[in-house]
Amino acid sequence: MPGYARVAVTLPVCSTFHYKIPRRLAALALPGARCIVEFGGRAVAGFIIALDKVADVDEARVKELREVLDPVPCLAPDLLELAHWLSTYYHNPLGETLLTMLPPSERAVKSVAYEAVSPETSTATPPATPAQKKIDPLQAELLAEIAQKGQLPAARLKGKRARALEALLKRGLVKRIWNVAPRAKPRPLRWALLKEGAPSPAELGGNATKLAELLKLVGEGPKSVTELRAEAISSDTLKRAVERGWLELTEETVAPASVKSLGFGGGEDLTPTPEQAHCLKLVEDALESENFEPILLRGVTGSGKSEIYLRAVCDTLDRGRSAIVLVPEISLTPQLIGRFGAKLGTKLSVLHSGLSQRERGLQWAALKNGDARVVIGTRSAVFAPVSELGLIVVDEEHDGGYKQEEGLRYNAKHAALMRARGAGAVVLMGSATPELESYALAKEGRYRLVELPKRVGGALPPEIRLVDLRPEESRMRRDVLITTELSRAIDGALERGEQALLFLNRRGLSPAVYCPTCREPLRCPSCSVAMTLHGSRARGRLLCHYCARSSAAPSSCPVCGDEGLVELGAGTQKLEVELKSRWPKAKVARLDRDVAGATGGSEVLGAFARGEADILVGTQMVTKGHHFPRLTVVGVVSADDALHMPDFRAAERTFQTLVQVAGRAGRAERPGKVFIQTRNPHHPVLEAVVEADYEKFAQLELTERESAGYPPYRRVALVRVSSENRSESQRAAQTLARWFMDMGSTLSVEVLGPAPAPLEKLRGRYRHHFLLRAPGNAPGPLRQLLAHFIENGPKQGRNIKLSIDVDPVNLL
Repeated sequence: MPGYARVAVTLPVCSTFHYKIPRRLAALALPGARCIVEFGGRAVAGFIIALDKVADVDEARVKELREVLDPVPCLAPDLLELAHWLSTYYHNPLGETLLTMLPPSERAVKSVAYEAVSPETSTATPPATPAQKKIDPLQAELLAEIAQKGQLPAARLKGKRARALEALLKRGLVKRIWNVAPRAKPRPLRWALLKEGAPSPAELGGNATKLAELLKLVGEGPKSVTELRAEAISSDTLKRAVERGWLELTEETVAPASVKSLGFGGGEDLTPTPEQAHCLKLVEDALESENFEPILLRGVTGSGKSEIYLRAVCDTLDRGRSAIVLVPEISLTPQLIGRFGAKLGTKLSVLHSGLSQRERGLQWAALKNGDARVVIGTRSAVFAPVSELGLIVVDEEHDGGYKQEEGLRYNAKHAALMRARGAGAVVLMGSATPELESYALAKEGRYRLVELPKRVGGALPPEIRLVDLRPEESRMRRDVLITTELSRAIDGALERGEQALLFLNRRGLSPAVYCPTCREPLRCPSCSVAMTLHGSRARGRLLCHYCARSSAAPSSCPVCGDEGLVELGAGTQKLEVELKSRWPKAKVARLDRDVAGATGGSEVLGAFARGEADILVGTQMVTKGHHFPRLTVVGVVSADDALHMPDFRAAERTFQTLVQVAGRAGRAERPGKVFIQTRNPHHPVLEAVVEADYEKFAQLELTERESAGYPPYRRVALVRVSSENRSESQRAAQTLARWFMDMGSTLSVEVLGPAPAPLEKLRGRYRHHFLLRAPGNAPGPLRQLLAHFIENGPKQGRNIKLSIDVDPVNLL
């Protein structure tokens, strides 16, 4: 019988440690369970990752487990295996990696206590009294203390008292309790539920503003009274809604929210096209074989990729297996949830950061208990506790949103591939513009490539035109937001009762406020960026989009006092104002992070899909995965913004974004037109977008990548150091770069840099970075070098922060 638990503590420590398993915890100390151990003289949380018969150090030095926090392990064996890979590949401490895999509601340390068992309920024989059991004085003292206090927290049981407790447990005189406060029991939560026949919030007017707000909140799903008070809903408002029969209050545990309340839209069953049927047959054969199979689905926008996802998920369920559907952004989930929810009902669960912590916990529990078998969510949903995994769908597989930029810097697509490999599952990765690394792997035969070259239902691809901004700006002697050509197209769409979408990937009113005397924009004191103007000059605020620093918009330069400040450029707020001015009778909606909120803008997207708005203006949140049948005109206000970013992926990202936003137009029987406004109409990337030739673009870009030595032909990792002092950050970067040059030479790993990061100052810290580049695309040399650095690399000063990003998607 294993006598030792190998534990990964939830601290920035790479090693794991053995702890003795006391008899009282023998049945509970299982891999995947959380525990409390003594580490460095204090009690810390950790995960049991394995059970061993022999410790790797002298037995005399091995301490005991203090407590096990889960009656049932919170992580299954497949997730433990995935955590090991993530920790090794991304060089992140295993304990912190395991903690990342749990939703916030599951990360809190559970309260464990012990209480006495009364003689009437005890199963012990002979009769359970201290005298008859002849227990020793310490056991008797401990039992009396537990009986007197009702419950005794596990944290107070150490050393001899812990061993005395073990004897009492064995004799059936005490029992373990989870999730119980050691003193007063918490008051039960009261839940507000919407009753049938309650009016819609829109029906309430006049002085019923708060009642309408209350109905809207509860209409999104059951809410606790505590949550409603946090939203400024008073007890009186709640009482009035109950008295009118609109709400019901209950203390019963609330089930997860229905998918109907988390998405919009539905959809009817469609007959697959021959191309769709071919792809579905490949998925069916792979599921039948129960072997790992990665499939790259390259389908033009509107080709019916979502229909393939849905049918593949249903096939997976019919075989008794589970499925995970990943999307890169919250804004993509509502319409997909509506489509899937109409078909799957209660079998579907939802996981993303827009849900409340309570709701995420409920959705997670539904999956863990097997009540739900399919999950739709953003990147962290790849860790969903589903059993018998058969399929993982990665929608918009090219999107950078799958990469976590803080903490465990994992890529959810890569994690999905590794989890599916262990489960013998299918990974279906779909995109109109696949990531070049994925496309190259498909061409090599390591992924199966399936193509959908046509739109479903006879819809034609949109007509795409490049509109040169320079002639009109030269004539007008100012920057032009909406050219005459685009304006006329919008006029025509509105006259025909159709819709228009305008894309501008900058939120706010103006990206910068410029002082002509200082010849500088007003900058954020904590970051190397200009502050963005939101609102108006009179009542607006300056906001840093990186650190969220905010201040009132000044009437004069805070440095020199010049009152002639100039607004530079335009964001989505200014574009919205322009549209409302030009088309006062049209209903204009805006979607960016300023208005999206926790739901990812589902209300805005739902209203536009229902035709309640004529023109939608937005950032990249509007570019992907949405289906709007009445949308026929798409305008890209400025296509040049991302072309010249200091990143080897700039051209690829620009191509992907423009193709995606163009694909929103003309997806039904009405033809679509796309107008791309630019000052570089002859740029090869823009010409490739007009030609809608992904293969041509991919081959040209891959040729340049191979020549320059970038992925997919070379494996790279970004090492970044930061400090509150610029010189200190620079010196640390130089020291580390020299170490990597010396150690990496034997592995042929190159060091590019160090240099200041393009965004040199962020949140008050100066940043310097350098790139490690392996001799080929195999991960071995980089993994070996980075592992050696973590074990033996030079230690940094207390003020230096260091991060390692393997396979980075953002070099800023």
